Amino acid sequence: AMVDEEGRISLGGACKALSLSPDQAMIAIGGRDVFKIVACEDSKFRVVESLQGRKNNLTFSSNDVHWHPQHAKSELIASAASNATVVIWNLKQRSHKHQQNLLECHSRTVNRVRWHPTEVELLISASMDGTALLWDIRNTITPSFKFNRPNSHALDARWCPHTVTKCAVAYNDGSVWVWDARKEKEPEQRLSAHFEPVWCIDWHPTLKNVIATASRDHTMRIWDLSEPKESRKVKKKNLGTQENVGIQGGQRNLRGGRMRLRRKSFGHEADALRSVARTIIVSSAARLAWRPHPYSLHIASCANVVDCKLHIWDVTDSFVPKASCEGHTQVLTSFQWHSNGKEVLSCAEDGMLLRHRISDAYQANKSLRTTCVSWNSNGHLASTYESIYRNFDPDAKPLQPEPKQEDQKEDTFTLNREIFKSKEKKGAPVSRRIKIFRPRIAKKSSDMIVCLAKRYALNSSDISGMCVFTHNAAVAREFGLPEVSHLWTMLSLLKSNS
Repeated sequence: AMVDEEGRISLGGACKALSLSPDQAMIAIGGRDVFKIVACEDSKFRVVESLQGRKNNLTFSSNDVHWHPQHAKSELIASAASNATVVIWNLKQRSHKHQQNLLECHSRTVNRVRWHPTEVELLISASMDGTALLWDIRNTITPSFKFNRPNSHALDARWCPHTVTKCAVAYNDGSVWVWDARKEKEPEQRLSAHFEPVWCIDWHPTLKNVIATASRDHTMRIWDLSEPKESRKVKKKNLGTQENVGIQGGQRNLRGGRMRLRRKSFGHEADALRSVARTIIVSSAARLAWRPHPYSLHIASCANVVDCKLHIWDVTDSFVPKASCEGHTQVLTSFQWHSNGKEVLSCAEDGMLLRHRISDAYQANKSLRTTCVSWNSNGHLASTYESIYRNFDPDAKPLQPEPKQEDQKEDTFTLNREIFKSKEKKGAPVSRRIKIFRPRIAKKSSDMIVCLAKRYALNSSDISGMCVFTHNAAVAREFGLPEVSHLWTMLSLLKSNS
C-alpha cells in the first residue's frame, strides 16, 4: 500500500466495499483481490493487516463487508463472498486468517451483508438466488429465517433502525419488500419503487418508516412507508402508468410531493406507497446513505458507471447536488459517512481509499448561473431569473427575499406580459419567472404606416453607401415586423443575384 501526500492510500487492487469500526478508528476494505484493515490516523491512513489469503480461495473475495456496529462485538466483521458464502471474521482469532465461521446456505453470489444495529447476534444476507437469510451466529449451520422470493435476485438488505424485527430487501425487478423477522412466509409491505433493478436502499436514521431507494432507472426516491393504510391491486392494464408531483418549494419537510407507481403485476396486493421526493441522478446509483444528524435531509450517492464523483443531495431541492466530492479516477464502489457528518470515506475500482471533507467539496450552488436571456424569430426577448440559496449549511436561516423593483423601461423594448410564473408559497426559497419583452410599436396601424413611410428609403439617393433593401429591412425590424423585414432581405438577395 502506498500513501501519497494528500493522505490517500492505494490498496493495490480494485475495492468493492468498505466499513468503519464502531470507534471510527479502523476501516475494513474488501474486493476481489483485496481484504485489508486500515487505521485512520489523523489525516492519513495506515494498513494494519491484510486478511487476503490464497488467490484461488474465493472466501477471501468480497462483494460487501460490514463491521459489527456494537462496541461489545467490535472484533467481528462480516463479508459477502462471491462463492455464495457469508464469512464471519474475528480479529482476535489468529487461526485461518481470522475466519471464525462460514455460512453456506446460499446457492448463488451474496450481494449484501448487514449486522443488526441493536441485536448483536443477528445478521442478514441477500443473494442472487432471491433469498435474504437471517442468521444467528450462535447457530451457523442453518439460518433462523429465510425470506424467499423465487425467480428474482436480492440485491440489497437493510435492518430498520427504529423497529427491531423489520428489514427491507431490494430486488432486481424494481420492487422493495419489507419483511417482519417473525413472519417469513409473507412480507409486511410490497413497494413497486422503480422500473429497473433497485441497487441500494437505506432507512432514514431518525425519521421512522422513511426509506430511500436508488435504481438503474437513474432515479433516487424517498418513501414514507407509513402513509397508506390501504392497499391497491396492481393490474396489467395499468402497466407503465405513473403519477408524479414534484417537490413543493423547498419546504423543510419530507411531504413536499408524491408519486404513485404502478409497476407490474406480481399476483398480489401491492401497497400504494407515497414517494415524497424524487432526485434525478446522472447514472444508476451503486450506493446511497443518509447523512448523520443534524443533516437529516441530506443523502449521498455514487454511480456504478461513468461518474467518478460522490454527490450529496438535499431532498428538498433535488435538481442540483449540494456538494460533489472528487478524487477518484474510476467509479466509486462504496462509501460511508463519519459519525460527525462532516467527512465521508470512499473506495473505488481504482484501488484508492479517500477521505472527503464536505467543506472542501465542490458546491455547484455557489457558482450556478441563475439568469438567462434569449431571442426568438419574432424579435421578442425572453429573460428568466431565479433566486437560490448558496449556503450549504442546512441549519442556516432562510435568505430574505430581495425588495421588488419596478420593471425598467428601455427605449426599444417594453414589458409585454409575464408567463410561466411559478406558484410561490410563503417561505419558499425558490422563485422562478420567465418574462417576455417585445418591441414597442405604435398603437394604431395608420400611425405605423406614416412612421414607415417617413423612414423607408425609396431610392439610393435617400441613403449613402447602403442598399435600399437592407436599410428598409432594418427599419421594419426596428418596428417589430420580422416578416416584413425578411421580405426586404429577400428582395436584397434577389437584386444582388440579378
